[in-house]
Amino acid sequence: MSMLNLAKFDATPLQTEPCDYLIVPGFVRPEALAGLNADFPAIDAAGNFPFEDLSCGPRFQALVDELTGPDVRRHFAAKFGMDLDAFPTQVTIRKHMSRLDGRIHNDSRSKKITVLIYFNEQWTQRGGQLRLNKSLDRMDDYYVEVPPVCGNLIAFRRNEHSFHGFPSASGERRTLQMYWVDPQKRPPACARSSTNWCVAPSRNSESGLHLSAQAAFDATALPLLVPIGHVVHAGWAAAVQVGVKQEARQIHHRPKDTIAKPACFASHPGITHRKRPVGQLAPGNLCAPVFPL
Repeated sequence: MSMLNLAKFDATPLQTEPCDYLIVPGFVRPEALAGLNADFPAIDAAGNFPFEDLSCGPRFQALVDELTGPDVRRHFAAKFGMDLDAFPTQVTIRKHMSRLDGRIHNDSRSKKITVLIYFNEQWTQRGGQLRLNKSLDRMDDYYVEVPPVCGNLIAFRRNEHSFHGFPSASGERRTLQMYWVDPQKRPPACARSSTNWCVAPSRNSESGLHLSAQAAFDATALPLLVPIGHVVHAGWAAAVQVGVKQEARQIHHRPKDTIAKPACFASHPGITHRKRPVGQLAPGNLCAPVFPL
């Protein structure tokens, strides 16, 4: 028996403002939630992790197999009125939140349809409820919000106004994110890391390295500044893009009290390596924008 209430999905009308979207409470059947939470992927750090890199129990694996299968694809194609056959799926999982999660952003143009499903059995915090926002800079100005509980689903088609985010919260917020992606518009390797955050040399850095944020990341949110090579949170991975070739390199996980200097910086003048506690910036340190994707 399917763990998904596809009949309820089919009966839910598609909304069109600010983008094509629908919200389906209880899309995952209530009787399946306890087993899915028991088999939820083992994650002990904040971040958004590719499903294929995680281990989970058989019931959660069966859910992902169903979501990425042809029957669910057919239902979504009919609902959104688009042919999805040419677009592969990507699945990522989030369990623990950090204080930076939820900042308003728009998805990259490679994502055709975004699907979010929530697995917490209850939610008592005021924050943490996903919102479709009216702008990038007003969390309190939004069209709709979704409690992250009980198999609730929100799915939307990306356009130039599909801004979304949520007020900050803490603790576990169990989420499955699935995307149909255009392989011809796929972001660079760093944008597909387990964090969805990229650290890159800024346009005005002393070294003369530069980055086109729109071209490289299709980012729309305002950047935060951290030192180049800085691991901003324990367990996070980051990626850097150097020069006009935009050559991506993955920084391995490091203890949170160190700054990692990627090997790809070795041949570039002007890159400094200073050991400094997380969150502290020294005058003269090269800085880099961090873009949520």
